[in-house]
Amino acid sequence: MPARAHSQALRRFVTRAAGTRHGVLLHGLDVFCLASRREALSLALLEALAHGLPSVTTDVGATAEAVGDAALVVPPEDPAALVEALDAVLADSGLRRRLGAAAFARARREFGAARMVDQMAAVLAGAARTAWASVS
Repeated sequence: MPARAHSQALRRFVTRAAGTRHGVLLHGLDVFCLASRREALSLALLEALAHGLPSVTTDVGATAEAVGDAALVVPPEDPAALVEALDAVLADSGLRRRLGAAAFARARREFGAARMVDQMAAVLAGAARTAWASVS
């Protein structure tokens, strides 16, 4: 597709997406791309993983650790690597399916509510032990 047609398609998509809830917006994507120069950990990326979206992201902050093998990770400020990764995901439906399934599983395992509750319970139990030890 010529660059002008891509630009027009993107403009139409953004216009339609304005005002749409982000879950609905993410559901309509074929691939999620986060091309950050600086980022601690993007909530948008975690939401994309939770929606099972195949993702391409830059290796900044804790991004690579967060996605593991559930996304393609490229160096920041390397547009050629970003384009190559996006092309690979868009051209290979099998890769999109594998990344999407891995993303959904990783989000559920690493960032799901059950894990958050378990971690919070462990923190509270540790705080209670410390408090009781100081009283004794």
